[in-house]
Amino acid sequence: MKRIFNLVALIAICNIAFSQTAKTYQFRNPSKSGSTYTFLSVAPGVNAIVTVTASKNASVDVMDDSSVYKYAWQPNIRYTNSTASANDSSYVEFKIDFIKSSNKAADVQSAVSMTIVDCDGPGNSNTFREFVRASMPATTKLIKNSTITTGSDASWLYFKSATTQFNNIDTSNYAAMAQINYTNITSFRLRVGTIGIVTANTTRQASFYFKAFTAMVVPLPVTLNNFEATVDNNNGEISWSTSSEENLNQFEVTRSIDGKNFTTIGTVNAIGNSNEINAYNFSDVNVSNIKATTVYYQLRMVDENGDYRFSNIAQIKLNNVISTVSVYPNPTSDYLNVSLTETVEVESAISIMDANGKAVALTMPSNINGSSIQFDIRQLENGIYFVNILNNDGSLTSAKFIKR
Repeated sequence: MKRIFNLVALIAICNIAFSQTAKTYQFRNPSKSGSTYTFLSVAPGVNAIVTVTASKNASVDVMDDSSVYKYAWQPNIRYTNSTASANDSSYVEFKIDFIKSSNKAADVQSAVSMTIVDCDGPGNSNTFREFVRASMPATTKLIKNSTITTGSDASWLYFKSATTQFNNIDTSNYAAMAQINYTNITSFRLRVGTIGIVTANTTRQASFYFKAFTAMVVPLPVTLNNFEATVDNNNGEISWSTSSEENLNQFEVTRSIDGKNFTTIGTVNAIGNSNEINAYNFSDVNVSNIKATTVYYQLRMVDENGDYRFSNIAQIKLNNVISTVSVYPNPTSDYLNVSLTETVEVESAISIMDANGKAVALTMPSNINGSSIQFDIRQLENGIYFVNILNNDGSLTSAKFIKR
């Protein structure tokens, strides 16, 4: 059986200080009570409670099968019905709580890393891709030559595989791996599944393997000082600078309207080898014609060997308004009502973002259809804000309003 997901929760990947403070966790032999599973002594004095908090077209077939790695948490996930569309998603969502073994109180974990392993496709672009979502706040590093794309919103850090298939569980295959880091947490959530066409009763195995993979940290061939995007005369103006480059070939400028699916829109040749500050820019002409209120940009930095890494994500706000969402009253000074004119299944939170892209308010409904959701915005400063709704198909529905 091809094991689709291997989510590896790792400790100590980022740097030496991180590795010195992290525990080594070992999940095995859980006990069950309803939708809750208890893993005892995952670390000295620490238990872990894993709860199934949500699902869509999927269920847990076996919570833990350690036939491959003895100390890994390896649930088998069954996809219950066939899907027919490339935009159909199926998943199981888990909440992981760390508690003290002595009194069951929440136990703060100073450093936890999680590495996605063997996140790939079936080798057929007409079927599914694997995806993983990890609750925010979290940070990520893609692995050298990774085929996984990543992005984020106010609630989730998300990863999606390419259609390339990799065989079996292989913790040395960095192309199907990506890294997630947490600090000072007592709990976090994971959403594990597929997007695209799957066959009913297909069962796939996930693997949460608790071990450090320090070799995955690959130095960038460039020191990126800044990466910014602005709007000027209907164009998206992207600028960045470097303070050192080593055998760097080019910068690929990528664009997205949902913050996770990026397309290359142009390339800029790199200086190549330099220890001086070098400034670059790229113009995304007539970006205002795109039907979106937010446009995201990311650099793919490629060296002479074809290795690459990604920059942070920059975004711009457009004046476009998507007709499926309604906000009122607008302007407003105290309360804002949000409604949709058609049924949309919300994949994550409905968020209010300020002009700098910072989330200032959140709510998490499962779906809305005409009826309003009300936000209390009395605490917000006067200015322009955006309501962002991440839909199930990956698209972003947005509307602008003014607080005065």
